[in-house]
Amino acid sequence: MTKPKFVTIKAPEFETALPEGWRRGYKVGTLELIYDYPVSDEFVVRVLSSIWSGRTRPKAEDTIRVMVYHAWEDRPYIVLKRVYRQSGWQEKLGERVRQGKAIIKTDRWPYCGICGGRMRLLKNSVNRSKFWGCSRYSETEEGCKGSAQYKETYCREK
Repeated sequence: MTKPKFVTIKAPEFETALPEGWRRGYKVGTLELIYDYPVSDEFVVRVLSSIWSGRTRPKAEDTIRVMVYHAWEDRPYIVLKRVYRQSGWQEKLGERVRQGKAIIKTDRWPYCGICGGRMRLLKNSVNRSKFWGCSRYSETEEGCKGSAQYKETYCREK
């Protein structure tokens, strides 16, 4: 089996491929270029390009990460399927951004049954299965322990 060929992407090419409406984002402690798509007052679709100093960074150069990100809390709520730097990456990136926008706009994104907060899509550290966990889990010393089973009807990954 041959190893997939990854392409090197420079910042201007990456920005040209982004769907309309993006703005430059920022996260403390990272050098890579970040792009945000504001969808609501609370959430953005965040694209982590893995590009720094104008070129693809050497580590994790094969992926572009897209997530639904909470604007005030500065943390991801839903991490979407990665976009690999292979032929067709531009179309897949557009699909992921549209998918993230749809998740934010949908009324099927679950709320916690205990406290009413938004749920975050998480992975079990033992078996890697997905589940919904309350976003208010770490807000207080006690934290809300609300969780729910993950169902594909909330968030479809391609």
